[in-house]
Amino acid sequence: MKNDNTLLLSIKYNPLKILWRLFIPNGLVVLVSIYMIFRVLESDYDILKYLLGFSFFSFMLISSIALTIEMLLFKEIRFYKKHFEKEWHLFGIKKIEYINTKIRGISTFLFSNKNFLYLKKNSFFKYKCCGYDEQLLNKNDVKKANEVLSKISSRDIKDFTSTYIEMPLLITTGDIKWTLI
Repeated sequence: MKNDNTLLLSIKYNPLKILWRLFIPNGLVVLVSIYMIFRVLESDYDILKYLLGFSFFSFMLISSIALTIEMLLFKEIRFYKKHFEKEWHLFGIKKIEYINTKIRGISTFLFSNKNFLYLKKNSFFKYKCCGYDEQLLNKNDVKKANEVLSKISSRDIKDFTSTYIEMPLLITTGDIKWTLI
């Protein structure tokens, strides 16, 4: 039997933090975007200002709705010895192997994302991406997740707690060269 399926950590979002995020930042962005879209639609701007305003606020609205749906359908994150899994209520499980995976993260006062980018060979879509928002986890879970990532990657835990990270997850990732589009 392989040791690939050894569960190292399973974490879930905090429901109170989801409620806060749902009403304060996301709710405000949705309301402001809708208001501004209607302001742009009824204004007498020239066509360039109209298109820029409408497309910007439409993008903000769609992004906020997509993040809200993802946040509400999220079930749990599982770290295994050889792969990472994210499970949603309706979408099922997305699995990303650690080999040939790059981790990218950014931390601000509103959100703190960690994304795993898996480089797929011979595929039209170059990367398979999956991640989580640390601001929606309990602080103890964030600490545990960073410890697990540190052990998996043989890196210092400080590498995973900085404001911005972008690096191969494993120190030895083979001969694949990372190029970002």
